[in-house]
Amino acid sequence: MRRSLIRKIYMLGICIAGVAGLGLNFPLHAQTQAEQVKIPIQKAQMDRPATLPETLEEIRKDHKKAEFALAKYGEGKNLVLFFLNEQCGVTYYYKKRLQRLQSDFQARGFVFAGVRCGKKQHPDEAVDLPELDYLKMPFAEDQGGKLAMYFGVSQSLTFEVIDKSGKLRYRGGFDDRVEEAQVKKSYLRDALRSLSNGKPVAVKEGKAIGCSIIPDN
Repeated sequence: MRRSLIRKIYMLGICIAGVAGLGLNFPLHAQTQAEQVKIPIQKAQMDRPATLPETLEEIRKDHKKAEFALAKYGEGKNLVLFFLNEQCGVTYYYKKRLQRLQSDFQARGFVFAGVRCGKKQHPDEAVDLPELDYLKMPFAEDQGGKLAMYFGVSQSLTFEVIDKSGKLRYRGGFDDRVEEAQVKKSYLRDALRSLSNGKPVAVKEGKAIGCSIIPDN
């Protein structure tokens, strides 16, 4: 019995050595794809330079194909990115606040751009954005959700503010209440005011209010 066991161990050792000699490498356990390939996802960091894509697909009312040069659009300017999904009705409650904010700060050298992200209500059809009717800013499609992922956006409405030097200075919600009469903290307006006055942003992150963004992939 003992001699038989020793022989089996010996033969197993020969098999393992043979496999190693052939340069084969078998895992000790079955691995998932995520375990086999771990690719770190770069994230935008507060008060660090933010990387913007050169171009995105522009969303137009006439549905014509066009590219929006986002990086060039925000170069050397204070840029406000507005992330949204067309299925989120909360945006409607911010219509007048968004109009006032844009009117107040465009005159101070700020530029605004909307970024549609997340799953489409009708994947095979062109997106119709109501915001195109009342907000004077370009809107672009975040295909694959790469830009939203980079900025850590998971909620519609979310804003990302990048200053003239290209550094991220604020991320999060517009304010702290959907009902304007109940607002106590105006996160986004305060951040833009600070940048406009050449002062550091005191509150760099504010809770976003809206709808969860469902990834489109």
